[in-house]
Parts: sequence; structure tokens; C-alpha cells
Amino acid sequence: MPVKAPCNEDANWTDLLLALDSLAQIGLRPDGPDIARGVAWFLDSQEPNGLWNTGRNRPKGPHSDLWVGLAICRMLNAVSA
Repeated sequence: MPVKAPCNEDANWTDLLLALDSLAQIGLRPDGPDIARGVAWFLDSQEPNGLWNTGRNRPKGPHSDLWVGLAICRMLNAVSA
């Protein structure tokens, strides 16, 4: 079952990414329901090609999807460490 987005997907995914990364950097892990829901949203939003569709708020550039994917993977790695 898909996880309900914790935010407006087009406008706030960058805020969610930054918040989860910051929480991971200070040592919080996804055992809390809010952090787990945010992580689940990114996992459920991953496309079959391994990247994320960032909607209208998509960064511009020739490799921006790859940079977004890298940022999300780094956050997921930090959260799970």
C-alpha cells in the first residue's frame, strides 16, 4: 500500500529531504513514526529506473535527476547508518 505523502509532493520534497538528512546527521533514526513515514515516502516514490520524479519543483540541468538521486541516496544511507 502506498504511503501517504507527508507533504505537498511538488513543493516540499526538498524540505523533507533536508529535514531527514539533518535529523540523521544528529543521530536520529527512523524508529519514530514521522521519520519513518518520510523515509517511506522517498522509498515508495522511487521510479523503476532508480531515480525520483521530483515534479514541477525539479532542478534544471543536464544531470539534475542524477544529482537529486545522489542526494536522496545519501540521506537514506545516513538515516539507516
